[in-house]
Amino acid sequence: MDNLTENEKKRLELLTNIKKMLDADYNYKDIAATLGISTRTVIRYKDCNPLEQCHLKRPSRKKGLYKYKDEIIQLLNEGYHAAGIAREMKEKGCPLGNSTIRKYAKELAHERGDDISRYRKGPKAGDKETLKTLTAKTVVIKKQDIIKLLWMNKSIESINRDSLYRQYPIIQKLQICINEFRHIFIYKSIPRLYLFIERYKKSEFVSIASFAKGLERDIDAVENAVVSPLSNGFVEGINNRTKMIKRIMYGRCGLELLSAKIMLPYA
Repeated sequence: MDNLTENEKKRLELLTNIKKMLDADYNYKDIAATLGISTRTVIRYKDCNPLEQCHLKRPSRKKGLYKYKDEIIQLLNEGYHAAGIAREMKEKGCPLGNSTIRKYAKELAHERGDDISRYRKGPKAGDKETLKTLTAKTVVIKKQDIIKLLWMNKSIESINRDSLYRQYPIIQKLQICINEFRHIFIYKSIPRLYLFIERYKKSEFVSIASFAKGLERDIDAVENAVVSPLSNGFVEGINNRTKMIKRIMYGRCGLELLSAKIMLPYA
């Protein structure tokens, strides 16, 4: 025992504890959880002699990587990150695991004074400056800004309106559609209404086409809404009786249902 190194003593203690817990009928999972090791480690050493095993030198996983060292260094020179190196080496037939390859690549990079761990999930490390440039040029546009532009014609501070239209043509098309619909009511123009319906009921945008077809289906009510100076729009969403009266006016429900909704039964 006295001639054991510190690492060998720790290993002997671990192996002894594994044997003791196995003799006490603990299962592999409980032993692994208690000792902070994997179940594979428990299974590997379940039949060993602790004193003999602690003297054995464990094979270094790096030995299998030494023959790939030059290739890994070449990939580092090309700007590959750790995960990219592991992927390339696996494709070349390296039998070791991804984590082992990544760890070795990081060690080689550290010897060169590089840190590739930060880029393990990203692009090549050599593209770092390019990413910074792209990020700096990124413009974030909120949904609320788009809504304000469409409904209130309020410009977006972070981007020029013409640039926005070029990148997202649908926004300009939506704004034109909204403005044309508003002009129907501003000018109280029935011809504009029919032109709007004909133009948009075959629109490439499903929601707009559905809206235009809905106008055509309820054309009598829509015509009256266009030419009438009166509007119940402010109470439409909360006053069900008003809606029922309008529906009976335009044949959307029967008189019996309307009576049940708005008239008190006779005593």
